[in-house]
Parts: sequence; structure tokens; C-alpha cells
Amino acid sequence: MTRSPVSQTSPAHLPPVHAWTSRDLWLALAAVMLFWAAAAAVWPLAGAVVPWDSKNHFYPMLRYLGAALANGELPLWNPYHFAGHPSVADPQSLLFTPTMLFFAWLDPSPSMELFDAVVFAHLIPGAVATLLLFRRRGWHPAGAVAAAMVFVLGGSASARLQHTGMIISYGFVPLAWWLLEEALARRSYAFGLAFAVVAAVMTVGRDQVAFLCGLSLIGVAFHAILTAPAPLAYLRARIGVLAVMGVVGGALLAVPSLLTMQFLMTSTRPSFGYGAAIMGSLPPSSFATTLFADVFGSLRWTYDYWGPDWQSMDGNTWTDRAVNYLFAGTLPAVLILWHGIAGGRLAAREIRYPVIVLGAAILYALGRYTPLFAPIFDHFPGVDLYRRPADATFVINIGLALTAGYLVHRYVTEGAPRLSSGAAGLARAARLALRARPSPSWRGSCGCPTATRPKASTCRTPCATA
Repeated sequence: MTRSPVSQTSPAHLPPVHAWTSRDLWLALAAVMLFWAAAAAVWPLAGAVVPWDSKNHFYPMLRYLGAALANGELPLWNPYHFAGHPSVADPQSLLFTPTMLFFAWLDPSPSMELFDAVVFAHLIPGAVATLLLFRRRGWHPAGAVAAAMVFVLGGSASARLQHTGMIISYGFVPLAWWLLEEALARRSYAFGLAFAVVAAVMTVGRDQVAFLCGLSLIGVAFHAILTAPAPLAYLRARIGVLAVMGVVGGALLAVPSLLTMQFLMTSTRPSFGYGAAIMGSLPPSSFATTLFADVFGSLRWTYDYWGPDWQSMDGNTWTDRAVNYLFAGTLPAVLILWHGIAGGRLAAREIRYPVIVLGAAILYALGRYTPLFAPIFDHFPGVDLYRRPADATFVINIGLALTAGYLVHRYVTEGAPRLSSGAAGLARAARLALRARPSPSWRGSCGCPTATRPKASTCRTPCATA
């Protein structure tokens, strides 16, 4: 039995496709789950827990939520947080996150290790949905597995596990993306309703990752409409499905959003000025970590990190080595430079939108280092609610996952691209540079065993797919 929206053969001017069998899907799913389990096991095997915000803020929030539910109380007001805090209006209280609310009800006093495991489990829906995105496009299962691995462990997905709310938002993005594409392709109200629910769960945390990923999903719909053979007819045929998505999603988000907006009115910083926001811009030198995992000492247990952060840049940035860590694996780096850019495969129409998302996320993350962020900050609604453009590194990792996985698909089905002499020289130089990359020890690249380690120790492995 096979399922693919395209035939196994395609016209000569189009890249080949792969019709998935049931065996392909189950093998890919098994590979991804084994990879996820191995990554998750690093922490308990090392006697470690995810440090920093994860345990200083989010874990106590969950413990209060569990205790209130166990005592038959409504967890609307937390008397232990800042001598009294309206948790019902706090996006980081986890109250409106269904998965964490269920977890708190199920186990009112979980261990820190179990808390970490549950948070890390939020990456499973996105990893599985990545396989489904590749399957519906007819892209090879090997590429799907590579993309899912990057999604689970690349860049911010491992470097910023301490930011629990962002990890939860990030974990549901590919699932929402797949449901949206299915809803539009099938004109299905059932898929549209499912998308609205998943997108609401993704955005209910109201963090910047949810905001940026929500914009990316809106872009998915616009791209589908604009690239249709008859855009107006395509839109008319799906206007009902789109309306259901908007109404249901808006209804699910209305109460928590209104409560937070009311809470903001009593805050000392209901929004951020441009000067404060740009302090969270991603320093351009951070992109060295896309090629070399430990080039700045990002993965070391010691404090001899010398890359861009608030210390090395004399206070000109509020970012740190965890925020600035982008490494998604050696394989994605080689494929994007060699096959994607030098070989021109990222110019293919079928990968165009993920490339657009990747490029837009890079420009946004750079913040003040480009002339684009200032007008965006001043005129685009919602941007001034957040203080760190570098949060777009989560979206960068999604873009890297999809583009790298696509390039694996092209390599498996077609082989290496033919390069011009100039491009071949660049490819050889890139291979030599990557071959000479630093080689940190395995122990220095895994998760930190104590919460006293540097924040970048939340990066658990030196690469996702090398």
C-alpha cells in the first residue's frame, strides 16, 4: 500500500519523487523515535537536569499548578510567586497549555527528571509531522529522517531547552504546518478544525517563538494561494475552511490573550522600546557555529567561552552562548553549502517557501545588524511586545531542517549536483574547512550534570546528524 500525492515518475524538468510505502513510514518513524529516545536519555544517564529557567521558573510553576489541582483549588492566583501573582493571566504559568495541565493533574509533584522528559516529549509531534510533510511531497524517507533529527536536536532545540515555553511552542509547528496543508489540499473542515486546535496550543504560550511561527503558518496559506494555477478560484473554494480555522482558533485564544492584555496594563513594561529590543539581536559572528559546533567553546563545561555574548561584546548585547548557538549538524552544513547553494538545488520551486522562511528568520534574528528591523519594529503589530529578535533562531532551525532534509532527498534520488568550476572550488574549500573543524570530546558535548554549568551546556551533543 502506498500513499503519495504525486506519481513515482515525474517530468524530466522536475526533481524525482519517491512514493512512500507503509514500510517506509514505519521504518522512518522507528528511526526518529530511537533518535529521540537516545537524545532524551543523555540527561538522566549523566545524572543531569536542564538548568536555568527550566528549574528556576517553569518547574516551580508546574509544581504549584499540580498542588492546586490536587487540593481541589482553581490555580488562578499563585500566592508563592512574587508574593502573589495572577497565574491565570501569565503566559508562562502553563495553565492554558493542555499537555502541561494534564501532566500537573496526573502527577502533582513530579521529579525534575520527569519534568524534563515531559518537556522534551513535546518535540515528538513536530518530529513525526516532519515525516508526514516529506511524505505528502514525495520526498525520500532518508531526507525526512534527517530533517526530523535536525528538528529534535539542532540549534536552539537543544541549546535552549531551559526555555520551556518556547520549546513547547516550537514542538507543535510542523504538526500545525502539515494539518494546514492537508486542510487546504483536501478542502477538509475536519483537518481545518484540527489545525485550529493545534495552532492554538502552539501559540497559547504567547512567546516570540509562537508569534514568529504563527506568522510562518500564515505564510504557508498565502503561498498556497498565490502559487495555485487560479489563485482566486483556489481561495473561493477554501474560504469556508479558512473561516473555520480563524473562528475556532480565535475563540480558543481569546480568553488567555485578553487576560494577558489586561495584566500588561499593570506591568512596568507592557512593551519594549527599540533600544531595549535590539540588545537581543543575534551577533553575525554567531553564524560560525552553524559550521563548527565548538568553535567558541560553546560546548565546554568551563567558563572559557570566547564567542559573542554580553561579556565579550562589552554589554552591547543581552544574548549569551545558548541563544547564539546555531549548529544543526555537519551534514546539513555540507549539503546546504555544496548541494544547496553551489549546486543551486535550493532554487527549486518545491523548496522555495522553506527557503523564504529560513531567509526571513535570519534577517529578523540579526535585528539591529540589518536596516530592516527598525521599520519592522516600528510598524509591524506585535513585534514591540518582545525584546529578543534572536528568538528567531528556533525558526532558523526549522528552515535548516526542511532544507537539509530536502537536499538529502535530492542526493539519494539524483546523486550529487554538477558544479561549475568556481562552485566546485568553493565546495572543495568548504569540505576541507569542515574536515578541520574542532573535535570536542564526547563528554564535553553532552548535557550538563549540574545546574551550575554554563548555560550553553544545555547543548547535549556536538551535532544532530554528523
